[in-house]
Amino acid sequence: MRDLDILPAAERTYLLEDLNRTAADYPSERCIHELFEQQVRRAPEAVALVHEEERLSYGELNARANRLAHHLIALGVRPDQPVAICLERSPAMVVGLLAILKAGGAYLPLDPAYPSARLRQIVEDAAPRLLLCDAAGRAALGPEALVDLTVVDLQTATPAWAELPASNPDPRALGLSPRHLAYVIYTSGSTGTPKGRHGRASQPGQSGDWLRSGRFGVCSNQPCRAVFASFGFDASAWELVMAFGSGAALHLPADELRAGE
Repeated sequence: MRDLDILPAAERTYLLEDLNRTAADYPSERCIHELFEQQVRRAPEAVALVHEEERLSYGELNARANRLAHHLIALGVRPDQPVAICLERSPAMVVGLLAILKAGGAYLPLDPAYPSARLRQIVEDAAPRLLLCDAAGRAALGPEALVDLTVVDLQTATPAWAELPASNPDPRALGLSPRHLAYVIYTSGSTGTPKGRHGRASQPGQSGDWLRSGRFGVCSNQPCRAVFASFGFDASAWELVMAFGSGAALHLPADELRAGE
């Protein structure tokens, strides 16, 4: 019997060798928010965030996050410090996440749809000193959980940070590096007490670069990326990086669309 080559040599090499050359240099020297700021410099007028009828450009979103970040820094946020955030899905939630990262903190997402007892358990375990919230977040946590927290209400009509600089905080001045924490996300607790999972400031950025390289079709000419995962799951961190790291628009679908209703 003879062995027959089904594929030409060039095509065989392409399929077996070229497509498997996946080695890449990851930007481990950059934090998550610095990938976003890179896109701000490239295309400040490009649409960054879409929620219902509201649209924010990269420049507008960056300015809002920077003003809040400077406020958080003044409140004492430092690298590796967990900062709780409990808001409904909205532009304010994304602004808050970016601001925490820019201030050097590690965001601790609390979904206001979760049971209050579970949210309080997470707060007690993680022991954040600062909470970003809206009315839904306050109601979900309950007044008892807010007693020992400094609360920053992102729904206020006249925020204290409105006149603060729109410039990017300097990571070097903050002592911030990719080795510091970017988030603390708790497991579902289905097999016991929820446990916090820690992510470094460079980890989603590294995977985001690999995803943006084209293997998942994420690139700068893709007009929109939807965030379907709850911000209480670490999958949401990858969705954020895939959108903002590639210059795409991040779309926050309504809860009924996320649920497939």
